[in-house]
Amino acid sequence: MQLDLTLISKMNLMEKNKVLILIDADVIIHLFHASKITLLKDLYQDRVKVLDIVVDELRSNRTINNSLDSIFIFSSLEEIPFPTNKLLGEYAQLKREINGKGESATLVYCKNYNNIK
Repeated sequence: MQLDLTLISKMNLMEKNKVLILIDADVIIHLFHASKITLLKDLYQDRVKVLDIVVDELRSNRTINNSLDSIFIFSSLEEIPFPTNKLLGEYAQLKREINGKGESATLVYCKNYNNIK
């Protein structure tokens, strides 16, 4: 019985320490146009996340907007909020430099959180 509890404990720790994958609009758009959006689910199960700022960018894309709900379902993407109160200054500075809301938010988020790449 002790062995089983140790194994379960290790599995729970591995699940907690699982590195998440944060993607921006370009990845979603390219996979969508190639009809390969399910690759995200097939390869990474529920590890792929997208920031709400990126989702807003996708909503402004006429090609993607009508299919956004389906994209989320078939790719197992999960939308997460961008913590503006914590990262707003760095985000604003980077946005001015590279002129991309979603890309800037994704880069800043990854820089400041260790469990996501």
